[in-house]
Amino acid sequence: MLGTTNGDLLGGFGASSYRKGSAKWSKACKAVCLILLASGALMGLISLTNANSSPRVTGMILGALLGLAGVAGFAGGHSRSANLLNMSVVVSIIGLLVAFQFIGEVGRETEVDCALAELYVRGLATERLVKDQHQAEIFNSIYTRMNEMEDMLDLVQHGAIKALDLRAKQDQLRETDQAYIQAKLQQLHQHAEIMLESVLQNPNITEESVRQMAQHEKEALQTRIDLADQALVKIKAKHNQENFTLSLPEYEEILDALVGSHYTSVPDHLSHESHHELGALLMQAKAELPNMQGALERTQENQYHLYNVDGAGDEITELARVRAEKQKEWERKFTDQLQRREQSHADVSWLQSMPQHCVQESRSKTLLIGSGLLAAALQLVAVYVILSLLLRIPIKGD
Repeated sequence: MLGTTNGDLLGGFGASSYRKGSAKWSKACKAVCLILLASGALMGLISLTNANSSPRVTGMILGALLGLAGVAGFAGGHSRSANLLNMSVVVSIIGLLVAFQFIGEVGRETEVDCALAELYVRGLATERLVKDQHQAEIFNSIYTRMNEMEDMLDLVQHGAIKALDLRAKQDQLRETDQAYIQAKLQQLHQHAEIMLESVLQNPNITEESVRQMAQHEKEALQTRIDLADQALVKIKAKHNQENFTLSLPEYEEILDALVGSHYTSVPDHLSHESHHELGALLMQAKAELPNMQGALERTQENQYHLYNVDGAGDEITELARVRAEKQKEWERKFTDQLQRREQSHADVSWLQSMPQHCVQESRSKTLLIGSGLLAAALQLVAVYVILSLLLRIPIKGD
């Protein structure tokens, strides 16, 4: 008997708690629906006073849907009618779609449509401005521009001549470098042959005389022959290459070999004057190593078009500077004349042809978009609250 009584008490406590929760959600539903009803009236008023054409109609429809959802939800929450609550949910979902449609229409009308309207009206105003310009001013402008163009063409022609002159000097520098390198190699080749002949064709140097020489004289003689022969071999090897290239270290190696061979103390049939003359030529070649280095580097890089030969490039740079200044002056005159013409024909009457919502302040756009977002948020909240209440309404027969 006691167990039965306790079970009834627990069941009664659970039912009471369930009814209290349902009552709370019912109150929340009615409060949210009243807010929806007020928001619908406010939305219709805002759309009527701030929106234009299509957004105005869409906004009023959205306000009506908000009001309908609010009325149905309030009535359903008060009478615990599932049908009215379901109707409120369906209307709120439709209202959500209409709210997003409303936001898109407001943005499109204030941005895209107004931009197209402004472009069209400005085009008409520009066309009228061009038609109003006097024929004499047009010919005067054309004549002035033609004179400027003639001066620019003269500068271009003069610059082309200077560019051809610079190109010719660059080609001449290339040919000079190649000829200089060939001449120096040929000179070293002749020096090497003379040194070999000074030994091989010396009547005083025979097999018998060589045997009678001291050891250091034999070594000196062999050194002269080896160094001169080494220089000849290297020069011939370079000449036999298909793509002839020579670096500064290779040239210095050949030159050092000839200098060492020349100053080796060996009796020869050369006169004293010829010996010193050959030595002077070799020393001159040593002194001209910086010139040889420059010629070899320019030949290897093959960037002759970048060299400013005899200052010809400076004249081209100066011509380019003058041409740029004239171009800027021409643009300045053209801009000044265009601005004067526009100021003398200043006309803002085209603004009267623009739609009203395109020239008024943008506060209405912010207000309309904000109202649409707020309406969407309220409907989401209403759907959540109504669905929560529906889950707590008992089904008939339970």
